[in-house]
Amino acid sequence: MQKTSDPLETAGAQFRTTSWSVVQAAGDPAAPEAANALAELCTVYWRPIYAYLRRAGRPPHDAQDLTQEFFCVLMRREAFAQLAPEIGRFRSFLLTSLKNYVADQDKKARSMKRGGQLQFISHDQVSAEEARIAYSHQGDHPEQNFDRRWAQLIVQRAEERLKATYDARGEGERFEILRPCLTGDPVKGDNAALALALKCNLGALHTTISRLRRRFRDALYAEVATTVLDPNEVEPEMRHLIAMLAEGSVEQ
Repeated sequence: MQKTSDPLETAGAQFRTTSWSVVQAAGDPAAPEAANALAELCTVYWRPIYAYLRRAGRPPHDAQDLTQEFFCVLMRREAFAQLAPEIGRFRSFLLTSLKNYVADQDKKARSMKRGGQLQFISHDQVSAEEARIAYSHQGDHPEQNFDRRWAQLIVQRAEERLKATYDARGEGERFEILRPCLTGDPVKGDNAALALALKCNLGALHTTISRLRRRFRDALYAEVATTVLDPNEVEPEMRHLIAMLAEGSVEQ
């Protein structure tokens, strides 16, 4: 019987067209595939941007306005006129574009109304994010905080990607049992309980956890790959991600 390949297990072996490369490659700003890819990237990156502005000293409403307006500008692709070819990572492009945008806005009186035509942030989300910022890593420099929240975002989306593969196989409950093992070893004495819950022996449990973590790393790789142009940039970004995780716990 032929073994069915797991797309996550081969994620590191191939580099397919990604969200950021689609945006970069599109010659027409109105191209649907580019617009959709950019909308996806912008939607998931508002927390790091908002947190960066708050860490930089912006009051809540000002940070919310700037974040909303900045993403509206990106969606109109005005920022791409000044895009340097060496900026191949969406993370770097986003932060550079934000700094330029904020500097420009500080030179002139803003007359834009809050919100615009595109809504990335709800007031409830902002309130929740305020609480997270207030109680996390108070000593962080704004850029360090941005990278930390980027790492948090990648981990969260990788978990969602991995969970989707388990759900598709009808193994969602199995994934939830194993979820605590993604980034840490079971608490001493919990191995037996896990094995019992999964109806396997300890040897099979060890193999299952190893396979889970390999798939999780592949999911992380796949998420990072959506934000770079060159496959050679994925490994450096992965190392940066691991460094961010090693500096302290990343909130979930």
